[in-house]
Amino acid sequence: MDLHLSHVTHRYGAVEVLDDIDFTVTQGHIVCIIGPSGCGKSTLLRLIGGLEQPAQGAVLQVGEPPAESRNPLTYIFQDFALLPWRTVRGNVSLVLEDHALTASAREAIIDDVLRRTKLSDFGDAFPRQLSGGMRQRVAIARALSVNPACLLM
Repeated sequence: MDLHLSHVTHRYGAVEVLDDIDFTVTQGHIVCIIGPSGCGKSTLLRLIGGLEQPAQGAVLQVGEPPAESRNPLTYIFQDFALLPWRTVRGNVSLVLEDHALTASAREAIIDDVLRRTKLSDFGDAFPRQLSGGMRQRVAIARALSVNPACLLM
């Protein structure tokens, strides 16, 4: 699955944040968008992630995501968006609950992503008990659990 931005323009009120952005990210590529604070990086990610609609132009997902992908596109929020009343395992499990998975398959996925993010020993901890870096890794583990075709960070 490729992502294509076609002449995307976005503004907040009278302030034009993005102007005529046109590019394609092809499957398998890693793209890093850099720039100073306030230049529109987060806005661009929100547009790609479908959290906002551009004032002009279009954001398109071209082609099919890989068959093993449970979500074509997953977004890791800057504030991590963890639920404080759920444990680490519960926060990761949240995104798997809408998928047709057996309990054992869901647990295997959670075990795998916690291992990959070095959080295996913290599955029963709540977000308030974790450092900022660990919270970020929980958000990453949650995103990885759906094996997205595209991961926005």
